[in-house]
This record gives sequence, C-alpha cells and structure tokens, in this order.
Amino acid sequence: MDKTVFKQKCWVIVIILAISLHLTMAALEFPQTALNIWKFFYCLLLPVLVVPFPILRNLGFSNEKILRQVLLGIICGAVTVIAVFTCQAVCARLLLPEYQLTFYQPIASMSAGSVVSVLVMQFFHSSVEEVLFRGYLQKQMVVFFRSEKVRILLISVIFGGIHIVPYLFPDNLSGIVRGLQDGSYPVNLLILLFLSRFVLTALFSLIVGILVWKKKGFTTLSAACAHITYNYILSLLIGFNIS
Repeated sequence: MDKTVFKQKCWVIVIILAISLHLTMAALEFPQTALNIWKFFYCLLLPVLVVPFPILRNLGFSNEKILRQVLLGIICGAVTVIAVFTCQAVCARLLLPEYQLTFYQPIASMSAGSVVSVLVMQFFHSSVEEVLFRGYLQKQMVVFFRSEKVRILLISVIFGGIHIVPYLFPDNLSGIVRGLQDGSYPVNLLILLFLSRFVLTALFSLIVGILVWKKKGFTTLSAACAHITYNYILSLLIGFNIS
C-alpha cells in the first residue's frame, strides 16, 4: 500500500475514533466546556495538522468569487432552517397532541451579553464542524469509499450522530433514563428529540454535502456560512416550547 494512502486511512480512522470518544464523553455527562474543547481539537486542529499544504485549498476553500460563496451559503442555510423548523413543529404537533406548543423568538429574552456569546460560539462551533466534515472527511474518505454518494451519506449519519448527545437530552442522559422508568418522561418526546437532533440534522448535512459536491462555487466556506446561518436563526430568531 502506498505510504500516503496508508497515512490518509490512519488519520481518517483517528478522527472517527475522536468523534466516537466525543459521544462517549457526552453520554458520561462530561461538562459542556470539556466537550467543546475536545470538539474544537478534533474538528479543526487535527485536519489542519494532517492535511498537506496548501492547507486551505485542500480543505475545500477557494479565493474565487468569495462573496458568491458566502451568499450561496447564507441562502442555503436560511432555506434549510425554515424547512427543518417546519418539520420539527409538525412532528411535535403530531407526536405530542396533548401538549401546548408555544412559538417564540429566543433573542427577545436574552441579554446583550448572551446574544454576543451565542454569535461568537455558534460562529466558531459551526465553522470548525464544516472544516472537518465538508473540508476534510468528504474528501479524505475517498481512500475507503470511491463513491461520493456513499461518503456523503456516511458523513451525514456521523454528523447527525454527534448531535444526539448531549443535545438530544435537555437535562442529561441519566435524567431521561429515570424519567422513562418512572413514566414521567413521554416516549413520544424522546422520539421527537431523536427526529429533531439526528434525522433532521443528518438531512441538513446531506443537503450541504451534495451542494459541495455538485454545485460549482459552493465551497467549504459556503458550507460554513450555511451552517452559521442555520444555527443563528434557530438560536436567536425562532424556537418553540413544549409544555
């Protein structure tokens, strides 16, 4: 086996194991700060360290028509989040008809400091994820799977997976288990959270992955802008409570 290919395979495996460790840490209820630090390391530092120079171009970036790349990403993120939010609301209404669904704007109850914190955290959080999944894995996994379709599908499953825990659980895993055991936590709510955090997140990844593959000018920068827009809208502008 060629040494370069062998090295590529090893690094892809290392990053997949790092993602698995993230899920394990979350399931064991590690502090969110520790999870964020670990995610930053394996999403950004590892790809940057292992991708040959020139780094940016190998990670799917381009200096051509940057404004167009950004606009494509923003449009994709806005359209996708509206579709996803609509699906979430419909699923909530169908799965939990006895519960009251209340729509609101998260930013209305947030302080200026909280808004700035969300803007900064979501910017870095979304960017590093896209560097890893679209910039690195979607290309480097070619050493295992020649088919772009297979790579995009697998990456979408992994992407959805890292959003299951801890984000799937509003409190913590042990609290959900106790709630299911004593009947205080509706099974339909767990199903809704699974659909919202895994299925719809994986669908978002699938759409962005296909655009990076098929749409000329839709780069890793576009994917990052789509992800940032998606998270900004959900975090600040639209949301719903179930009570």
